[in-house]
Amino acid sequence: MSNLHAKLVYVRIDNRIECIEFDANTSTEDLKETLRSAAEANHTDILKLYNHKGNLVAINTSLPVNISSEPYRLQVIVKNIVDYNNELKDLIDRIENLEIQLNSLSSQRVEDLYSKVKNLCSKLENIDHLSFIGLFKDTRLYTLGNFKNTKNETKNEKIENVYEKFKSYSMVRVDDETRQFLRSPNFDNWKFEDAELLVLLQQIFIDLELITKFSIKLETLQSYLFDIYSNYNDVPYHNFRHAFVVTQMMYSLIWSIKLFDLVEPLEILALIVSALSHDLDHDGFNNTFQVNAKTHLAMIYSDKSPLEMYHCAVAFHILNKPESNILSGLDKESFKIFREYVIQIILATDMASHNQIMIDFQMTLEEFDFKNREHIKKV
Repeated sequence: MSNLHAKLVYVRIDNRIECIEFDANTSTEDLKETLRSAAEANHTDILKLYNHKGNLVAINTSLPVNISSEPYRLQVIVKNIVDYNNELKDLIDRIENLEIQLNSLSSQRVEDLYSKVKNLCSKLENIDHLSFIGLFKDTRLYTLGNFKNTKNETKNEKIENVYEKFKSYSMVRVDDETRQFLRSPNFDNWKFEDAELLVLLQQIFIDLELITKFSIKLETLQSYLFDIYSNYNDVPYHNFRHAFVVTQMMYSLIWSIKLFDLVEPLEILALIVSALSHDLDHDGFNNTFQVNAKTHLAMIYSDKSPLEMYHCAVAFHILNKPESNILSGLDKESFKIFREYVIQIILATDMASHNQIMIDFQMTLEEFDFKNREHIKKV
């Protein structure tokens, strides 16, 4: 039975020590993936593990346990540029081969193919036509304007367009069915365009009574939400829609466990603001890249969670603008507590800190008290 017990090993990654937990049921690949996650390494990078004597050791579940003063040392070897050159050469060869095949097609077949692709694009450009592939926009839930193709818009034009729609839509009452749907973990954000998502975020503040409890003017909230939207980039993942999804899931959890009956309104506000702000102005590259590339962010924040530090800075820059300051009703002490919460929550989104956060949280569980601020900060 002892083999089923969890094992703890301490590993030095860069200038920090991580505690890695695994058991006999953990596969070697899962253990490597845990180390890779802790180091924020890519799946193509090579991992090397050394014991405290400097000897290279195999990464598997038979690793002997150690103590924090004699940690293993993890080294991440970034994939050689030659490998990428080989992949690029292979890709070029495949493209050239494809060109040869295309050249062998008759002009009529090419024209037919072009016509079909153009017709498909035309259908996809209007969301009302997406029902033919099962992506129909259910306007019964939320009727706020019509989606228009913005593929030819510049970023500023798109933002201005969203702003005008948001101001117009915000005057429309969100129906009860949509409000209940918004509280569900199964909420489908793809049914809504960006301006509508901003209205739903406004509704979250209203339904949690944050507007009344913190004396937030509606126009200030709208300015704040639009500033949040404007400070997300069009990157594949860490974009505004991702921020909305995280915020909506937080909102769903708050309702599902009635969190507002367990913690103070200030803590609810901190959770929502943190979820909205946690990836502000993300450039699409992770912390490992920032550090290895010696980017401006890595230099400013001394390689310590540079992205998360920056997201915090942008979040409070927005809140410091008079027209977007939804915290103007807070006294000095409340603002200090709020700021402490938000910084801690956003910094906790750095996956390099995940293991230690979980260890600290598990150690608090037995005596957890919702009235204890230090315990709340570990949730």
